[in-house]
Amino acid sequence: MRARSHSSIDVSSNPRHRRAVPTWLLVVALVSAGESVAGAQSPAMPRVRRQPCEGYCNTTWASCRRVALRATPSPRAAVVGNVDSGQLVRVLDGQRHTTTAGRVVVQHTHTLVQRLSGSDGDVPLTNPKRWRLRRGDTIHVVDKDTDGDSYVNYVWILRGHEDTTAAFWDDPAGAPARPARVRMIAELEQTWWVRVRNATGLAGWTTQGPEWSGTSYYDEPASRCARGSPAG
Repeated sequence: MRARSHSSIDVSSNPRHRRAVPTWLLVVALVSAGESVAGAQSPAMPRVRRQPCEGYCNTTWASCRRVALRATPSPRAAVVGNVDSGQLVRVLDGQRHTTTAGRVVVQHTHTLVQRLSGSDGDVPLTNPKRWRLRRGDTIHVVDKDTDGDSYVNYVWILRGHEDTTAAFWDDPAGAPARPARVRMIAELEQTWWVRVRNATGLAGWTTQGPEWSGTSYYDEPASRCARGSPAG
């Protein structure tokens, strides 16, 4: 009787049509599958970074309705007090929270060349990075770097590595004129928390939203809702 080789695994249940698959081929398949799963794993959320009121942001806001201020930047944090409608507040600090990562799926294998957006157009890069994107790859978009107007670059993760580029995916809301190489299937969701203080010294955290006026250069002026004492 011929001894069975230990370098292969018999995967057929029919003794007349047995096919031996080399062990090394199974190992390669398992490793590749593991890399695919690892590349698609969602990063831990929320992702938090400091973002003070800068650039197009205005540091004096007015409340358009009663707003609860919280002890920490969380919707579950204790309320430390309320700002009545019409009061002015001074922005002291801020944090950008990514609550849900965006998801981008590669539909055609290709090489991506790094591009960065700047206030005067694309930023010249002497040695741009290059990435080989494979069909089926899932890319998680975890943050963005922007001045709020003239440029935006995105922080994304693929196979455990974090990089930054301008957007390289097609807008899911639009119909592309050509077959999309990369398609966004879930939008990045973020909340900007700011720590504010009013004229009486009450300080706490709130989010930028329609309950405030005068928050930025593009917002309606604080005077739309403001009344009473200046912010502290």
